[in-house]
Amino acid sequence: MVSACEVKIEVQDLRASNIFTNLDTIRGKVYVNVRSEISLSCIQIKLEGVSQSIIRKKEWVKKKEKTVTKVENHTLLYEAKTIFPPKNIRKVSSAKDFTLTPGEYEYDFEFKLPYNSTCETNIAPKNGITNKFQIVRTNLEYVNKADLHVQGMLPPSLTDLGDLAQINYFLKVTVKRASLIKPNIRKISPFRFVPFDSVDHINRSNRELNFLRREYVFKDKIPEIIALFNKPAGINSPVPKQSPPSPQRRSSSFLKTLFFGSWDDVSQQQQPQPPPTPPKDEPPTITSYDVPFYFEARFHGLFQTVGKPPSYRLYVLSKANPKKYLGIDGESSGLGAIYLKSLKIDLFIISNIVSQEFKKQDMKLITLCQVSVSGKLDLAYARKSKAINEQTGSALHELEIPQSVFSNAIIPYSVVPSFKTCNVQRKYKLKITAGFTDTKSSKKIQEVELETWLDVLGGIPPPMANETIPAQANLPSYADVMASPS
Repeated sequence: MVSACEVKIEVQDLRASNIFTNLDTIRGKVYVNVRSEISLSCIQIKLEGVSQSIIRKKEWVKKKEKTVTKVENHTLLYEAKTIFPPKNIRKVSSAKDFTLTPGEYEYDFEFKLPYNSTCETNIAPKNGITNKFQIVRTNLEYVNKADLHVQGMLPPSLTDLGDLAQINYFLKVTVKRASLIKPNIRKISPFRFVPFDSVDHINRSNRELNFLRREYVFKDKIPEIIALFNKPAGINSPVPKQSPPSPQRRSSSFLKTLFFGSWDDVSQQQQPQPPPTPPKDEPPTITSYDVPFYFEARFHGLFQTVGKPPSYRLYVLSKANPKKYLGIDGESSGLGAIYLKSLKIDLFIISNIVSQEFKKQDMKLITLCQVSVSGKLDLAYARKSKAINEQTGSALHELEIPQSVFSNAIIPYSVVPSFKTCNVQRKYKLKITAGFTDTKSSKKIQEVELETWLDVLGGIPPPMANETIPAQANLPSYADVMASPS
C-alpha cells in the first residue's frame, strides 16, 4: 500500500562522513511529498541523543533459571520544533486540524548542538520512554534521582558494543495525523556525533611531561671487544687475551680503569706497568659485568588523537657514564650494546556499562603496532639527559628509539573518544612491550612492558583552538616532575 505522504530529511554537511560536534549548527530541509489529501495536526522535527544499555543475566526465580533483561535509557539531548503550521498561523488560529493537498512541500530547520549533555533536565513526554529505566516485560520506572545522571560534555556516538550499549544521535520528523486511527508518519535521519577535543588537553600537551619507566639488567654481560696485553720486548708471537679483574677489587689494574673508572682518574695516575704475560698453557679469564638500563616512554599529556602518529617518544637510559663503556681507543667496547628485537603497542578498550543494579565490563584489544627489528643501542654513545636517577638525583644518559620504528601505531578513526555518561563509560589503556637482547645473535628476548591509562581524542579541534597557548619552552624539567608530590 502506497503511503499518502512521503517524508525526506536533507542535512547540510559540515564535515566528511556526516560528522557533527559540539556547538555546530545543524541546518537542512524537510521535504514532504503529499500524494493524496491528508488531514494532520502538525509536522514536528526533533533533535535527539539517546544512550541505551541492555544487560542480561541469568538468575534463579522460583527454583528455575531465567534470563533477566534490564534496560536503561537516558535522553542526552532533546529539542523539538514545529515546522508546520508556520508560527504566524499558530499565533492567529486555534484550529487543531490542517489539510495538505497533493503536492511537494519543503520546510527549513535549524538546531544548535549544545556543549553539555542535558540528560538531567530533559522531561519525559507522557507517551515516550525518555529518561527512564525500563525493565523488559514489566513496569517502567523514571530515573528521578539526580545522582543517576552524569553532567558533562556530550558523549560520542557509540555503536561498537552491539545492543549491550549504544549512543545514537538523530533527527526525527513526525507527521501527526488528525485521526487517532491513522498512524503517524515518521522519518529518522541518524548522524555521527564526535565531541571536539577539549582545550584542557591542548593546554596539558604544552605544560605537562609524563613518563613511564622500567628498569632491566642484563646480567653477566661481557664486552664484545677485549683489550690485549702489551707485548714484552723481543717477543713477536701473539699474546693471549685476558679480561679485567673484578670491579670489587681495589687494585689499580688497567682494564678496571678501562671499563669502570673515570677518565679523570686515568689522567691523575702514573702510567701503569705492562701486566704480566699469562702462562702459555692457561686460557685467558673473561670477567662479566651487569649492565642495567631503563626503558622509558615520554608523553606531553597522557592522551592520543585518532588518525595521528604517536606523539610519545621511546628511550633507553643508562645510569652509568658512557665513558665506562668505551675502550682504550675511545671507541665502544661493546659492553653497553643492547639490541632492540621487537616492539609491540596495544590499546585496551574498556567499557563500563550500568543498567539499573546490573553492571558489566567489556574489554577489547587492538594491536596498533607489532614489528620485528634488529636495532643496536649502544650506551657508550648515550647523551646526557634531563631525566634523573630517582635514587641519587644524578643525571641519566639516553638513546632515543627512532620514531620511524613505531610511526604506524595510529589509533583508527573507528575508536571513539574517551567519555563518561549516565550509564556508559569508555576508558583506554596503552601497553608498550619492547623485546631486548644482550647480543645481536641471541635468541633469548627479554620483554620490558610499560602500561598507562590515557585519553583518546576525536581529532576535531575546539573552536577556541586559535587562542594563545603557552609554549613548550615552559615544560617542567624531570627534576620538577620527580619533586612534585604524587
